[in-house]
Formats: sequence, C-alpha cells, structure tokens
Amino acid sequence: MTEATPKGGETWEEFLAEDVEYTKLNQQRSELKGNIRKYEGMVNDVEWRLLGKLETLQIMRGKFIQLEDQGEDDYVARLERIGDVIHEIDEDRYALFEEAGRAARHRIEMKTQYDRVHDQCNERWKVVRQLFDGA
Repeated sequence: MTEATPKGGETWEEFLAEDVEYTKLNQQRSELKGNIRKYEGMVNDVEWRLLGKLETLQIMRGKFIQLEDQGEDDYVARLERIGDVIHEIDEDRYALFEEAGRAARHRIEMKTQYDRVHDQCNERWKVVRQLFDGA
C-alpha cells in the first residue's frame, strides 16, 4: 500500500508533523501519559511501603503479646516502648493511605484529561488525513 502524497511531494508523516494543532495535542497527550505513569509509580511506592508497615506491625504486635505473657520484671517499660512504636507505625500507615489516595485522585484526573486529549488528537488526525488525501 503506497501513501498518497500531495502536490508538494510531502509524505503523510511530514504533512502531519506540520499541523500545529495536531502536534500540540499529541504533545499534551504524551505529557499526560507521563504524568499518569508518575502517579501510578507513586501509588506503587506507597503500596510497597504500606506492606512493610503492615509486616512490621504484625511482628511488633506479636512481640507485644509475647512480652505480656512472659511477665518479666522490666516488661512494663518494654511494653510501653513497643506500644509507642506500634502507635507510630499505625499513624504512618494512615498517612500513607492518605498519600496513596492523593496520588490515585491525581492519576484519575490525568487519565480523564488524557482521554479527552486523546479523542481530540484522533479527531484532528482524521481532519489532517482528509486534508492530505484531498490535496
């Protein structure tokens, strides 16, 4: 299949690249796609850190119960320290949930914008193709 070329002898790719509106939309689409990947990466990072916090909480809670059962002389102070650490990890965990929520909302916003720009880009591509074929 050979591509038609307008009177100026340009190829389809050259003709499309000269269309300012399409080029602008295509650039926006690329930037939005990059932003989507960035926020997906942020959510994945938070997910990884949350898993670490949850595993740590399980270990610390197990140790807390173990110390309670042992009833050693200094267990009260040890229980307090471990209890404080458990509380801190819990607070960190909720902060990570908030961070993940913000990143997920931004990703949704970027995806919505991407879909809109993608549709506009496709429509402009069709217009430019008609111009190219009619030239």
